[in-house]
Amino acid sequence: IYKKRAQMLSKIDTKKKLLLFPAMFIIIVILSGWVYSHWSNFASARNEAASKTGDFQLEVLDARISVYQFLRTPNNSNAEKVRDNFLSLAKDVETFKNTLKVEKNRNLCDEISENAKKYIKFFDSFADKRIKDFENGIKDESVEIKTSIAQMVEIGKVLESKLAQISVSAISLRDEANESLNNILIIIAIVAIILFIIISMLISKVV
Repeated sequence: IYKKRAQMLSKIDTKKKLLLFPAMFIIIVILSGWVYSHWSNFASARNEAASKTGDFQLEVLDARISVYQFLRTPNNSNAEKVRDNFLSLAKDVETFKNTLKVEKNRNLCDEISENAKKYIKFFDSFADKRIKDFENGIKDESVEIKTSIAQMVEIGKVLESKLAQISVSAISLRDEANESLNNILIIIAIVAIILFIIISMLISKVV
């Protein structure tokens, strides 16, 4: 094969032979740029996804803080804040799901959204009554309300667990994408070096 390539190059005039190097350089630069652009966008999307899962964890924290604020001062304003926080979390997760490709993570998003809405249902089951009791001077929570709160606590733990799972998965996928980008660029560099060496040796034989 080496001899055949050398014979083919011997039929090309010297000027065109020397043009092989800039031509190869241009091709390699274009190929490297395309690969970097494609995988860089892919890695960037994975980085954004990993960052977004961290935002969700903060949303859950804020939402649960709003529940504690309601329990300390039960009123319509604090109750509405609790509903808004958990509904916002559910909507944000549903939107985030549409950007995902991994089925496991899409399913986790469904579970997070469902649990956020379930949290609101348990909250609604006692919120109005608690507000009325508080307005009437009843400071202590009834057994029924304490039961609902305990159920909400369990749902909150599930939410945090699911978010932790999707966060770990997103970070793993992000690292995998970054590693793939680095590996592909290294492979292109190695192939380019080998091609330059081979062509240099072929041209040196025929020039």
